[in-house]
Amino acid sequence: MAVFSNPIFTEEGRTLMADIIANQGTVVFKEAWFSSTNYVGSEETLTAATFAGKFLVDTGISASVYNNTVIGTEVTVNNSTLATDQNLYTIGIILDDNGTDVLLCVSTTSSPEPIPAFVDNPIIFSYRFMLTVSSTQNIQVVGSLAGVVYKSDGEDSLTSQSTTRYLVANQGRVLKEIIDALGLSVVNGELCITYNQT
Repeated sequence: MAVFSNPIFTEEGRTLMADIIANQGTVVFKEAWFSSTNYVGSEETLTAATFAGKFLVDTGISASVYNNTVIGTEVTVNNSTLATDQNLYTIGIILDDNGTDVLLCVSTTSSPEPIPAFVDNPIIFSYRFMLTVSSTQNIQVVGSLAGVVYKSDGEDSLTSQSTTRYLVANQGRVLKEIIDALGLSVVNGELCITYNQT
């Protein structure tokens, strides 16, 4: 399993985040982009416009405010739309700035993570990243994973950047494992997010 770097802010991402914090705005996490291009060493100058080598996977992204300086993000992925095997080198976190894509940060690896085509091996997995900013006090955070936003004020919830991968071995367990892997549960026929409030 590949080891990805802690997320590195891009110049355009840092500029947008500073403006949002200064104006008490909303950070809208739109999606994650996956790339087969190795951007190790050039992360800060990368932009949404120059992010190349993208391959199509089905992603969702949730976000949470952990304390006054940390935003946690979790990217959930499945390969149901992937037609050919790919090597994952770069994960980019995309913000929505009034309809414009902005590459907030990237996480890279020099040894790629192989992502198989769906027909060979249906999988679901997630990547979790902690983003440190100057202040989260006056901003709102919105994720695109079913509109889910959650907040934890307890610093004991904060961990270093971690990566979790879930493999689905056969179709018979797909739905149950997908629900569990996403931290979801079914309550009275409704799909709900499961979390611990501290």
